[in-house]
Amino acid sequence: MPATGKRTARFPATRTAHAVSRIDPSISANYRPAIHAIEFTANLGPGRTLVIPEEAASQLPKSGKARVIVLTADDPDDTNWRSAAYEQFMR
Repeated sequence: MPATGKRTARFPATRTAHAVSRIDPSISANYRPAIHAIEFTANLGPGRTLVIPEEAASQLPKSGKARVIVLTADDPDDTNWRSAAYEQFMR
């Protein structure tokens, strides 16, 4: 028992496609994913409205909250700087 008096359980590390998992594999089936992602491409215009395509909208719950993350194309100047920095690093 650790010095704190608390009990700890040690689970063997199991490899997944992306990382090492420390969740007990015998109970991991009881965990549901916390995030359901729906991806689509939209055109941005001068207004403040983002139109959700019908195919994506049909996958959304009828009510509740959603977290929205908008990803835009990289700034060409940033891309050029990053490429130049990489080339300098590789010399």
